[in-house]
Amino acid sequence: MTTALTLPESLGPLCRALRLTDAEAAWLVPAVAAKLTELAGYRPYELVSSDCAFIAFALNPQRLISFRCDPSEIARMRCATAARMLRLGRIGDAATLARGDWAKIIARAATGRLYWVKRSA
Repeated sequence: MTTALTLPESLGPLCRALRLTDAEAAWLVPAVAAKLTELAGYRPYELVSSDCAFIAFALNPQRLISFRCDPSEIARMRCATAARMLRLGRIGDAATLARGDWAKIIARAATGRLYWVKRSA
């Protein structure tokens, strides 16, 4: 019986199978984490603890410095996800995602602002 790979475990083989360059593979990790965070915000799917740990690692602001992305948008998505975890009673997962933004997370959880505003083009 084979066990399913977790998301972080599956990215390495995927990068090799697609023959991604090191730069492409490095970009894939935060891109997948951001997309997972976004999808969990509006789909009938909830993150598991390993997903939260992956997102916290991949969307660490220090790791994102080399990529051209809006860190405030990434932080907003991460805080909204942490607030949802907090409202679900998953304090450990909320803490994993918090990154020192507890005031924002508690405010979001208290007011029900669990999602971010989607921008239109």
